[in-house]
Amino acid sequence: MCCLMSEFFEEKMKELKSALEVKENTSRKIKEFVKRRCDHNKKKLEVLNLKKRIATLQSVYSRKTEELAHKKQIKLDKKSGNTNTSKKVSMLKANIPKHKKRAQMLADDLLPSNRSKFEEVKMKLQCKRRKSIRQHHELIFKAELVELKK
Repeated sequence: MCCLMSEFFEEKMKELKSALEVKENTSRKIKEFVKRRCDHNKKKLEVLNLKKRIATLQSVYSRKTEELAHKKQIKLDKKSGNTNTSKKVSMLKANIPKHKKRAQMLADDLLPSNRSKFEEVKMKLQCKRRKSIRQHHELIFKAELVELKK
């Protein structure tokens, strides 16, 4: 009787140990997965931050190079006695409002009053595209019918 009880308890202990090992393995795998995922997300975030930083640095670099080129052009014009610098400066200043006007026009296109016009044009383009696709499919279908008749 004691032997049967001890064997029964040994079997139960083995089952409990195996269940505990499975639980530990799954919890370890889950922790590793979460850690890998967190590391992956951190790397993604770092890459995004680096891309933003690179973009800002490139824009600053291009702006600075344009300013330096403009300053060099003014110095060269002063040395050579060219009076076109004031005209160039005024032209540069005159170009700025045009860009602002373009930006304002784009912003106006997105206003609710103008959005309906935009949507209308968009729908017309979609209809034209659908019609051309439909015509294309009809031509293919007709060609297949001709081949089947032969």
